[in-house]
Amino acid sequence: MGVMFLGNAWILISWAVLLNCAAAEREYFIPSQNLSWVAARNHCQVCYKDLMSMTPENIQMVIHMLKSEHWIGLRKYFPNISHSDGSPWIQWANGDPVIFQNWHPGMPIAKVPLPKIDCCSCSCTCPASSSSSLTTVLTTGSLTNFSSLGSEVTKALPLNATCERAPIVPPVVPETNKLYVEDSCVVMLRHGLWAERNCTDERPFLCYEDKFFGRVDVKCNTSNSASLKWQPGPGDITLYEVEVKGEPSLILNLTDLSHILISLIGGNYYEVKVSALKCQRFLNPQRASFYTVPHKVKDLRVDNTTASSISLSWDEPDGNASLYLVQTETHTLTREVNTTRLEFDGLTPGSCFTFTVQSGVQDRSQWSEGSVIENCTRPGKVSNLEAVHITNEKLTLRWKAPDGNFAGFFIKVTFRNSDHYLDATKTETEKMITNLPSGSNITLEVKVKANHDVMGDAVSITAYTVPDPVWNLTLVPGNKQLTATWSYSENADVTFTAEVWKDNQFIQKKSTVEKKEIEFGGLQSATNVVEK
Repeated sequence: MGVMFLGNAWILISWAVLLNCAAAEREYFIPSQNLSWVAARNHCQVCYKDLMSMTPENIQMVIHMLKSEHWIGLRKYFPNISHSDGSPWIQWANGDPVIFQNWHPGMPIAKVPLPKIDCCSCSCTCPASSSSSLTTVLTTGSLTNFSSLGSEVTKALPLNATCERAPIVPPVVPETNKLYVEDSCVVMLRHGLWAERNCTDERPFLCYEDKFFGRVDVKCNTSNSASLKWQPGPGDITLYEVEVKGEPSLILNLTDLSHILISLIGGNYYEVKVSALKCQRFLNPQRASFYTVPHKVKDLRVDNTTASSISLSWDEPDGNASLYLVQTETHTLTREVNTTRLEFDGLTPGSCFTFTVQSGVQDRSQWSEGSVIENCTRPGKVSNLEAVHITNEKLTLRWKAPDGNFAGFFIKVTFRNSDHYLDATKTETEKMITNLPSGSNITLEVKVKANHDVMGDAVSITAYTVPDPVWNLTLVPGNKQLTATWSYSENADVTFTAEVWKDNQFIQKKSTVEKKEIEFGGLQSATNVVEK
């Protein structure tokens, strides 16, 4: 159990190391030249990271790339590490432990084949067995009753054997295998299996590199400039290609790790790609995107004012702007628009405000310097005007008083082409309206009375009183038909609806506006119906 435990522990640790290493995304390459194993490894370490170390997963990733055998990062013994126990194939070129092997049959090649050894040290001569027959008797007794079985079996005659000493034949030690390589390196065949080869042979090889992930930092961003700084690539980098997409676009080849862009346009979007050139190969690019700071708006002005709003407009700034931020000096009221005008509502009537307008970019990462203007609102008007507690002859009109100063309220009630007027005091926020006709359309209008009977803007709503029931309902039956008639007020704004039911089952439904008569057809004869 101890050996098995240690073996399992080693495997688990190795897999943990492998998974940790695999956290970085790896890329695999086949350089164009053929080199010895040592030269191939040197090339991989200069232009990539190292010769490829294999896992069960990446074999499947690279096998389709191979058309012949290629060096991989495994050799029998590494000069710079200890092989104190003589064990070969213990680690990859990059130091990862070898956790599995995928040899071609017959590989790796043993130095000598296993010797054939005759291990007998004496010979024995045994006499022929007696010709007396042995009789086996089967019994049907219990299997646990062994005593009854013994008396029914004939005993065998005794056998005598003699042994004579003979000399031990020494093992035959074969010669060294001609294909054996003392310090071999490993290739992967095009079908994925491994084989030993002489390390000095020049062959194609597989390199790997951890995919480079860097970033570009953008600082000191203004309307016409930006400072770029990027991370150094791994290894010996020849130059950095800096590509800027936007207006203007440009491509630069630099050896520094920073650059200042100038002559940019305010409010413009730019994409930056920095690619490190290593061994005539561009690494995974570092990227960034940014907006320059937009310019401030031009000619900010006030177009109109009401009790609770102020309408502003302005001209577009130089460069570009995607939206505009308008807010008061305390930032308690804020609006965003994508046009050059705004009705800034929700203001306190009779009050003065200072507005700031800023131009911004699409992702709201950059805002311009603010343009400022002041203006005041007119007296206000009621809000949340509604009719509640509606019956057939009355309702309650309710509202919310405006901010600012006012003396009271003026109410206008209109129905059947007739206007009626009421007043409410400053402290009242509702008024009961009575003597209304049933089933009628009622228009309700409220104005705020300022000092000296100056009124603000009117606010109006429409409501309907509850209709009265019909009277004199009469049903006139016919052959498969039924006619309903009734009486109602001539001036009511109502719609009449009649339904026919039979045995609690709906049959027909009809409606009328002007007539006070509805006829139902297609009924069965002698049908007892209910009119609703």
